This record gives sequence, structure tokens and C-alpha cells, in this order.
Amino acid sequence: MENKKIKLGVPKGSLQEYTLRVFRLAGFDIEIPERGYFLKINDPEIECFLLRPQEIPKYIEKGRLDLGISGDDWIRETRAKVKEVCDLRYAKQEVKKVKWVLAVPKDSKIKSIKDLRGKIISCEAVNLVKDYLKKNKVKANFPGERQK
Repeated sequence: MENKKIKLGVPKGSLQEYTLRVFRLAGFDIEIPERGYFLKINDPEIECFLLRPQEIPKYIEKGRLDLGISGDDWIRETRAKVKEVCDLRYAKQEVKKVKWVLAVPKDSKIKSIKDLRGKIISCEAVNLVKDYLKKNKVKANFPGERQK
């Protein structure tokens, strides 16, 4: 029988240091090279890859990774068909759940979600925002799409 390594996606960026700390507490040492995305781990049965958290759910869905750490926001945003094994409940340097907010300047004419009707919205998590707007019965526009 072939000895297949587990392919693990480790989040790059703001979650990176805390993730490595959690792994160290579990007895795993992960080394990050200066360049590249192939990490070294002290377990011969695991292969680690450093990836943006928003890419990890799709890599798992497509079978390129066996498991990975990503936010449920990115799972919903990418609409990846994956199984959540556990909720680690951490963000950046703290153990807590992340909250997305809609923010505008204090003196903005936008006072509620309804005031976004017909506006052009630019954001990183387009599907999350579209779902939120739909839930609130608000139609808005996004760059690159036909105007409504």
C-alpha cells in the first residue's frame, strides 16, 4: 500500500502566526522558508502548503488539499463544498469569532442597508455582500457587472 502524505493548507497573512502557535502547542514545528509556499513540518506524514485563506476551501473541494484552515466566511464566499470538521474560533492574535461589518463615514448620507439601493459596491467578498443585500431585499451594483 502506498504511503500517502496528508496535504494541509496553512493560512498565509493575518492568521499565519497564530496558526503556527496553535500547531506548536500541539507538538508540531512548522518552518516557513523565506520564499515559497512549501513548508517543513516535523511529521513525515504531513505535507504543508502556505496559501491565502480564501483559496484553501476551493483547493480542498477540488482534492488538491486534504484539509486546511480557513474562515467560514471564505467557505461561504467561494461556495466551496467542504465539510467543516471543527471551529477553531481564532482570528489574528486572539481567540474569538470574526465579525464583518458595513461601515461608512459618520457624516455619510448612508444610514442603513436600504440606502445602498442602486449604489456601486466594491469589495473583496462579493458573494457574501450579495447574499447580505439579497437577504435585506436591496439591489446594488458591483464593478464589472451590468448596471441594474
